[in-house]
Amino acid sequence: FGDLGGALILTLILIVLVFLLFGIKLAFVGISILSMFSLILLATNKVKERIDLMISPMYASVSDFARLIGFTHAADDDGYGIRELPWCSSEGICLPLQVLSDYMPTLILGAFGHNTSLLIFFLFFLLFLVVVSKSVYLFLLPEKKYKLVAIFVFYFATAYLIQTLLTFFGNWRIIPLSGLSVPFMSIGLSAMIFPCFIFGIFMRLNSDKDKE
Repeated sequence: FGDLGGALILTLILIVLVFLLFGIKLAFVGISILSMFSLILLATNKVKERIDLMISPMYASVSDFARLIGFTHAADDDGYGIRELPWCSSEGICLPLQVLSDYMPTLILGAFGHNTSLLIFFLFFLLFLVVVSKSVYLFLLPEKKYKLVAIFVFYFATAYLIQTLLTFFGNWRIIPLSGLSVPFMSIGLSAMIFPCFIFGIFMRLNSDKDKE
């Protein structure tokens, strides 16, 4: 319950695992149980705060998102541009440090504008979708030496695909904020270094298969 975003990713990966191992019927049962459990979670203060932040960010108990909305609304259609990025307003209201982690999509939107922000989202989504699809294909090949590494890459790529969706949608107020970072872009070891490690393994795996 302390890490809402991490719990969401773990749960969704477990559902994917159950689906692959036992078929769609058991996966449907797992999703049904998860949905019932989600109704219970709606009564917790943590989830209520996230929902309030999504619906009425200007009046929520956490002021970070209200400052971010003011930051994006003050930008032009093409954004501020990197060199002119205002970290503080003329009134002395500054962006929270968390903008470099959880709120990176909002920072991208303010810096580059709506169109570029959407383009970056779709590029990230397609990148991880390709890695997920290709790693499943390599896992299904008869060669046993590819199976363990391919399924390892598959689950981490699935996690980063889900993480990208949750983070961007949360910053765009389509769903409540999950507190997750953006792979390759946000600060932190898990957001910057480990996705490069997974992508490097994926490239080497494909390189070995192409040589054969």
